[in-house]
Amino acid sequence: MRLPLVLLACLAAGTTCSAAAAGSMRSTKKGLVIPNWPNVLCGDFDQFKTISWWYNYRTYEDLRLGLTQVNSTCTAVPTRFKWWCYDPCADGTRTRCLPDPKDQLEFFPMIHGLPGYSTSHYDEIDPPVDTTKFKTILSFNEPNQPDQANIPAVTAALKFKQIQDNYPADVKWVSPAVAGPSMRYFDAFWKECKKIGCRLDALAVHQYTGTAAQRIKVLEAYSKRYDNKPLWLTEFAMALNSNLETELAFIREFLPMLEKAPFIEKYSWWTSRYYKSNPSQLTGKFWIDSATNSLLQYDKAALTTVGKAYDYPYHLHL
Repeated sequence: MRLPLVLLACLAAGTTCSAAAAGSMRSTKKGLVIPNWPNVLCGDFDQFKTISWWYNYRTYEDLRLGLTQVNSTCTAVPTRFKWWCYDPCADGTRTRCLPDPKDQLEFFPMIHGLPGYSTSHYDEIDPPVDTTKFKTILSFNEPNQPDQANIPAVTAALKFKQIQDNYPADVKWVSPAVAGPSMRYFDAFWKECKKIGCRLDALAVHQYTGTAAQRIKVLEAYSKRYDNKPLWLTEFAMALNSNLETELAFIREFLPMLEKAPFIEKYSWWTSRYYKSNPSQLTGKFWIDSATNSLLQYDKAALTTVGKAYDYPYHLHL
């Protein structure tokens, strides 16, 4: 495989070109999903050299500063996610569970659901997004899934518009992330949004099935169907797969496609770290094989083989 010109120049000069190379290594498209339920360890973010953004299904970055609803008002409860970054880092603090500021990784907040709809924890109310810090907002997570946001399409459009109206006009809005490129659900959401004047700057979608070629074709059709809006593939992996070589081959084929596709604006693999489990066991509740899809090792801040494949700088070899 050809070395990128910036690295060849560094080698020719006999230098490491650390600053230039570090900047070029990061793909503007590639990101991370950092769930709020497994533990996050000191140094996790440091393992990834090619990502440029991340999200965690909440409206704020540091889960130790979470809020909970008490009598219709938000009260600070710092121990809400007490397992998140539980152990102090080497410097005696827990701040290194977040990205190093010098890496300039962009965080995108999410308004993940609405009270009264979800059958799980998506009824929780988060504080409003701080738009002095964040100018792009992700919206409802899998509203077409009962165990996720679970909001009917027309209702989701109406609520989405109401939420938008409470934010400044310069905010960029990413649509609800549909579980699978479900045109049936999104057609209804799109039609209502068109009628009431929603702002949709990009469309989020999740995708877990199909070959690399099949997936990119479906994603392109999805973008074209809705005014050629750019896509954010905010969750993807291989469903019910426990074969490592199959996983690696898929990543190595699909990520260059995502990097080249003009209709793909952002993408992020599911997931950074799963619960510890039997590597050969596929569970019903977590229906994606945890050992095979995890980017990080269960008990330390180190990449798995899949994590190393995901973090490869494919964008420098196009």
